[in-house]
Amino acid sequence: PQAGRAAMAVAHLLYGIYGLAVFTLLALPSWIFTALAPNPAAAWRVNRVAARIVLKLAGIPFTVSGVENLPGVPCVMVANHCSYVDGIALLAALPTHFSFVAKREYLDHTLVRIYLQALGAQFVERFDTRQSVEDAQRLAGEVRAGISLGLFPEGTFRRMSGLASFR
Repeated sequence: PQAGRAAMAVAHLLYGIYGLAVFTLLALPSWIFTALAPNPAAAWRVNRVAARIVLKLAGIPFTVSGVENLPGVPCVMVANHCSYVDGIALLAALPTHFSFVAKREYLDHTLVRIYLQALGAQFVERFDTRQSVEDAQRLAGEVRAGISLGLFPEGTFRRMSGLASFR
């Protein structure tokens, strides 16, 4: 039994290294194409293809159903957030450009900021209540102006399972 557990641990470690290698090899070209894209919709298309390749090469079974239920007009898509793969899965699944809502803290990280801004992300303050309200009003205006938003209402993910509180 101990040898079996050790073998499984090694297999999981090797798969993790492989998955990280796949992601890393596609991350740099995706980041460059995203940063150079003429608009967020073009950046979205590049990342949609890259996300599908990552999922395929990582051996993650991926099927999409229910896309026909997305309205043809701007909308707000809400998803649970339980892993780093969530954003990749949404990029692979959604047929059209959605502007993700991201925490303002990402603006402090140059590489992440450039990538998310090129994708058309909308940044929100999570800790200053007044600014959070202003950001919510701005986001409502973006939807009225024709931009579809994608957001994770839990704001982040945690190690414990289950839904976190709405933010």
